Amino acid sequence: MMTRANLIKGWRRNGHGLLYVAPTVVLLLLLLYGPAISGFYQSLFRLGGANAGAFIGMDVYATVVSEPGFGKVVASTAFFVLGSVIGTVTLGFAIALYINGLDDVSARILQIWVIIPWAISSVVGALLFRWFYMSDLGLFREMLRWIGIPMMDPMSTGTGAMLALIMSAVWKKLGFAVILLLSGLKAIPQDYYEAARIDGASALQRFREITVPLLAGPLLISSVVLGIADLNTVELPLIVTGGGPLDSTTTVALSIYQKAFSQYDLQRAITLAIITFVVNIVLVALYVRSVRGQEE
Repeated sequence: MMTRANLIKGWRRNGHGLLYVAPTVVLLLLLLYGPAISGFYQSLFRLGGANAGAFIGMDVYATVVSEPGFGKVVASTAFFVLGSVIGTVTLGFAIALYINGLDDVSARILQIWVIIPWAISSVVGALLFRWFYMSDLGLFREMLRWIGIPMMDPMSTGTGAMLALIMSAVWKKLGFAVILLLSGLKAIPQDYYEAARIDGASALQRFREITVPLLAGPLLISSVVLGIADLNTVELPLIVTGGGPLDSTTTVALSIYQKAFSQYDLQRAITLAIITFVVNIVLVALYVRSVRGQEE
């Protein structure tokens, strides 16, 4: 049975630990949650016009959700996030499997080339992608001209622009998926594969019964992290497509930027940002749950 002295000793020990982490916790509350709480409070009041400061409650949320273009923006965002996550994880998984079978020198060289787009800033990466693949003076179009293949402008159609946007996201974040999945592959004991070979399992059976189940955790974690990143990115759609043509590639993050800095409609921008913040909380909760499940 725990005595009073032991309880006091435990409280003192925990209190010392709390003192060490208190500055970090305070900074997180001020820099991360403070703006969200302040933004939610401001969204409940009219920010401009004759009735500035009047309490409007949740009316602006209903207005934003019921706007004609809201459904299109949500659909474009969902298509972009799902397409980029599936493309990044699938291609990253294939490259990680290939690198895992190479010698150390070749594996390091290939990892460096894959990591470079992920390591550079998002703005620089988006500009490089647009110049290399989409510009009339880009190297990709020049190579196609050399071999006699004409290339149409992807910005001329909504589908082409969305595919270009997804390709830019895959190109930018591929290194993260490769490194995470490659680490998971390296953690799988080789004894499992040796035992499966002795039992006569084929390469496909070993992949299906050993690799995929044991890599389910890293696959889920990378998918959730990439989904959060793609949901909140504004640099790629702003630079690569600009939201066009006809707002076919306008994502939620880009819509927030446009409402705040182009249309100067802070009321709707803050409201849409709060809605996105709630979606992010759900995705972060899924990420934490997947990490805990992987640890268990």
